[in-house]
Amino acid sequence: MAEIVQSHVEDMLPEIYELQQLGILLPSEAKSVIKRRTDFEYKMRRRISIKQDFMRFIDYELKLEKLKQKRMSKLALNEVSEGARYRSLQKNSLHISKVS
Repeated sequence: MAEIVQSHVEDMLPEIYELQQLGILLPSEAKSVIKRRTDFEYKMRRRISIKQDFMRFIDYELKLEKLKQKRMSKLALNEVSEGARYRSLQKNSLHISKVS
């Protein structure tokens, strides 16, 4: 289980790094996002999954996406790469639906 979670965390790192480089996330926020996503991954992978954990993860991802959109508009970043803009929500939504 730990190897799978570690693999998913490593897949997220380029996206988080890109958001940090663009100034959308602070280094402390990036660290917090990685920690929260790792915690959610472990909760989803445990033997008895709880529906509320999936719902909390989805809610967290939606709030994070809103925060990113708000900061992008505040920083006037219209020409952000496809990766930073769309990868997170689409990829994580697909991942959550596969695990459930």
